[in-house]
Amino acid sequence: MNGSDIRKKLSSGRVLYGTHITNGDPYSAELISQMGFDYLFIDTEHTEIDKTSLNAVLLATSVKNSTAIRLVRVAANDPALVKIALDLGADGIIFPLIKSREDIDRAVESCLYPPEGIRGFSPKRPLRYGLDPALPYIEGAAKDVWKVIQIETREAYEHLEEICSDPRVDAYLIGPADSSGAFGRLTDYRHPDVLKHIDEAIACLKAHGKVIMTSMGCYDYESIRFWIDRGITMISMGTEYGYIIAGCRETLDNMRRATENSRV
Repeated sequence: MNGSDIRKKLSSGRVLYGTHITNGDPYSAELISQMGFDYLFIDTEHTEIDKTSLNAVLLATSVKNSTAIRLVRVAANDPALVKIALDLGADGIIFPLIKSREDIDRAVESCLYPPEGIRGFSPKRPLRYGLDPALPYIEGAAKDVWKVIQIETREAYEHLEEICSDPRVDAYLIGPADSSGAFGRLTDYRHPDVLKHIDEAIACLKAHGKVIMTSMGCYDYESIRFWIDRGITMISMGTEYGYIIAGCRETLDNMRRATENSRV
């Protein structure tokens, strides 16, 4: 899968649904990849996922019943981290903490082979370890890596037109938590002083016809509706640990109620 697969899904006009992978357990990742989400947001910025566990997660989520495109958020705008993720089979890269056009240049170029970019050549899984010829990959999927730029720094918000208008970027992700921190209201992204900047960014992105994403750990209806009403086209909600917490609470609640209502 690659950027073309995302574009095909977006061409239907519907919102794409994603969820987060925040640990290196391949079993939970494999299961979640088959639940019907359009994409997985695999986070290596705020988690313990290293290249070994990323390899396991990408392998586990490549099963034939998976419906999800795999987007990896790298820990930094570092070509070395991007190269590893793509060589292991990531379908796209999410870049955090972008501040300038120069940052975007570095991000985009790290996804592409020369002469368009600076990515070093040694793909393993994309070529099935040498079973497939290199040229179709070089001329096809390798050129179509889905490139996502996060808008979450004060500098990005101060240069919206420059940041949002780059034709090489496939999607932009509004980061609510860090956006709120950038304006002195950490976690309170709905504060008017923060929300006005977020709405300005969304308006700028819409004006340029860009795909707009967001990402949050919660998954309640009201929060999802809040972002969809603002025109988000790819929304990432929920985490494995959040689903475990909810399942545990429901199980314990059912046990307690069953005990209280038992006729024994």
